[in-house]
Formats: sequence, C-alpha cells, structure tokens
Amino acid sequence: MTIVVPVVGSSNWDVPLNLALTDLQGQIVNGSNPESYGIAGWSLDPAGGLLANTATVGGSIYLQRINIMNPRTLTKIMWGIGVVGVGPVAGQNWIGLYNSAGARLANVNVDAKVTVLGPQTETISVPVTRGFYWTAMLFNAGTLPQVYRGQNTSTPFVNMGVPAAQSRFAINGTGQNTLPVSITPASNNQAALTLVTGVA
Repeated sequence: MTIVVPVVGSSNWDVPLNLALTDLQGQIVNGSNPESYGIAGWSLDPAGGLLANTATVGGSIYLQRINIMNPRTLTKIMWGIGVVGVGPVAGQNWIGLYNSAGARLANVNVDAKVTVLGPQTETISVPVTRGFYWTAMLFNAGTLPQVYRGQNTSTPFVNMGVPAAQSRFAINGTGQNTLPVSITPASNNQAALTLVTGVA
C-alpha cells in the first residue's frame, strides 16, 4: 500500500489521507482489499455474502461508489446477474462509470447481457486518478434481471451518514432509458440497493 502524504492547506488535502485510511482499514478488518485480487476497486467485497433475489426498478440509475487508490487506466467493469431478465428493451440497458463530479466516463450497452446468467465483464478504457468513482446500472425489460447485491439494502447506516454527493450506494434518476452524459451528485437518493460491482 502506498500512502500519499497530504499537503495541508491544499485543495482536498484530506482525500489522500482518508483513502489511505480506508484502504488500511479494509486490510485490517477484511484481511483483503481489491488490489490484493488484482483489480482496482469494488463497491463491496463479494466474499462478504451475495444475494440475487431483488430486481432493480426499471428506468432507475443505480450508483455504486468505488474508491480508486492508485492512478491507472481502467479496462473493465465487472458485475453479475443471479436471475436472468426477459424481454430487454432495445437500447435501454446500460453499465457505465461516472467520476465524483458527475461526469460520465464510460457507457456500455448491455441489452444482450440481460438474459445471461452469471458474472459479466464490460470492456472500457478510462484513465483515472486517485479518488472515488461510481459504477452505474440501468435496466429496462419486460422482466428485469436480478443483479448481484450485498446482504443489506442501502439504509442511512450503509451510507454511513455521508452527504448525498458522496454516497456509497444511490439512485440518481428514474424513468430513464439511457445514462446521461452527466449527473448531479447532490441529487443522489440514498434509498438504493447495495449492488456489487468492480473495476479493473
């Protein structure tokens, strides 16, 4: 693990320290972190117990926060389906990536994946710096897929009381058929699902 020493008084001087502490806590508490598995980050440790018994709401954009510890180029978004969907609406099923300011960095159509059971990987090419990002999921289908998620739904405790703009799990937009080029993080609704995604 590399700890970046913050420069007091600089903008966001606390971010490197907080992310380093988050990484250290993950190693102490969980005995592992994403980088020990060769990936850049995850929304939550998939070994912590997965459920696949709750469908998303069609047209809702689900965000999952992922902390990136070291600069790199992301090449994959990983997610999965526990119960397949039926009748995906053409051009209305997407996996994407947003930065913490709400700008969309990647956008992959997954119409063909809605009816496929198991782990999924989408190819992207996005240079990222140290900080946090959100993976995004949007589905529209006759019967929605049930994607991998954690043991709990997103409650105020799951988001640890952070402001909406820093949500770990959130919904940002309903009635959507595409992922917008930008979102407003302060508009995040923290009543979301703890969906499991990773990036590498």
